[in-house]
Amino acid sequence: MGSLDFWSRHLAAVEAQGVSINAYAKREGLSAVSLYYWRRRLGLALSRPQAVVASQFVSVQVEQPPHRAEPCQLVLGDGVRFEFSQLPSADWVADFSRAYQGRSA
Repeated sequence: MGSLDFWSRHLAAVEAQGVSINAYAKREGLSAVSLYYWRRRLGLALSRPQAVVASQFVSVQVEQPPHRAEPCQLVLGDGVRFEFSQLPSADWVADFSRAYQGRSA
């Protein structure tokens, strides 16, 4: 394999892997200077690693699951128990509490 093919293959690998020339050269035991030289000689414009990494992200939209009505119980100190098919609003509980406490007065 000639020098042209050798360096072309390595430069194509750098591009495909989205790594920097320096990182690729270090990993492969090559001269980064030689890779830059051959890139310039072959007229290749490699993508910057940041651009490749950024393109790997996709937009995700998370939707809230529909609220499920869960049964609940309200147990008062005197042993009185109320069962609900779903949690009542905080305002309702506050109104009920005031009314329940006021019933014995």
